[in-house]
This record gives sequence, structure tokens and C-alpha cells, in this order.
Amino acid sequence: MHIIIDPGHGGRDPGAQGWVIPERTFPPTLEKDLTLLYALDLEKELITRGHQVTLTRRTDKYVSLQDRANLTQKIRLPPADCFISLHFDACQYPKVRGTSALYNNWGNQSSRLGKPLAEALVTEVVKSAGTMNRGVFPRPSYKLNDQGELVIAESQIYVLRHAKVWAALLEIGFLSNYEEEKLLVSPEFRRLVVEGIANGIEKWGREYLK
Repeated sequence: MHIIIDPGHGGRDPGAQGWVIPERTFPPTLEKDLTLLYALDLEKELITRGHQVTLTRRTDKYVSLQDRANLTQKIRLPPADCFISLHFDACQYPKVRGTSALYNNWGNQSSRLGKPLAEALVTEVVKSAGTMNRGVFPRPSYKLNDQGELVIAESQIYVLRHAKVWAALLEIGFLSNYEEEKLLVSPEFRRLVVEGIANGIEKWGREYLK
């Protein structure tokens, strides 16, 4: 397979970061730094397994969402099979933890196999690294308002909406949870997650790229 790995954020866009709290024993982690570390290790793992890999960035630089998504159209030899965007979550509640993934719910080429790709990634990361399974979620998602009208509840994700291959955005864990953040920065934990992601990609490929 040919896999595009997208380390989220970069450059002037730091993404989420760990909380500044009294018990902290290391500087707050920036999402952009961690996504790149995981992406580079994932590239090595996938190449070792015989796959071809393209990264949307290799250094701490800003890459626009348009350029990330457009890469799925530019690659031709061979064309990409899937697009995986790596991210870390954060929220206002410091106890929330776990792994989740988003997939495109818009009627274009990235939507049909995006859900099973997202499911395979989460399932295999949870199995390998022991994180909590928070599930997979469509973007955009919809709900009924008070007038009974169908409206957008959660907006689309640009790189998922505009990718021209099967795509998923993986939220590996929560930087806003200090205990989980300590795991996320651990090289051994990163190795387990990377193995899980690679297993998930291969599991999806065996079933859907026949």
C-alpha cells in the first residue's frame, strides 16, 4: 500500500498542548511536536512492513490544510491508498482520556471506506497500547433542532472532506489529561501506538483493497 501520513499542525500552528499545572514535571507538550514524532516512527514501521509512505511534513513547518489534502491528488507513482491524519485531543475536563477517530460523512470519494478505516485504527491502537476506546465519529454530523429541522451538529474536517482517497483523522489521546500526556510522550508507549496504527492500516487494507 501507499499511505499518506499527515502529522497535524506545525510551524505557527501548535495545536493543543498540555496544561500548566503545579504537579507537572516536564514542559507542556505541544501537539505539533508529538504528531511529528509519531508520524516519523510510523513511517519507519510501515516501510519495514513493505509499504510506501508519504508525509505531509517532516519538520516543524506550517502546511496549509489545502496543501495537505491536495497531496492526495498529486501522488501518482503509485497513487495513494489512504490518508491518515494524526492528532492529539484536548478538552476542558482533565480526566477525559482515550482514542477516537473521525471520518468524512460527505458524499465524495473519501467517505465510503473512511468509517471502516477509522474503526480499524481505533480498534488496533486500543488493542496494542491499552487506551480507552472512545469510538469513531462522522464529520459533518447532524441533529434535529427544536423545529424538527436537520442541521449540522459538528462541522466538516477539511482534510477529510477534500482528500481524494480513503481518509481518517486519528485522535490518539488527550494532552489535557496529565496522566495520559505522560504516557503519550513515552517512547515505549509511542512504539505501541505506532504498531497499532500500522496493524489497523493493514487490517483495513486486507479487507477493503482487494
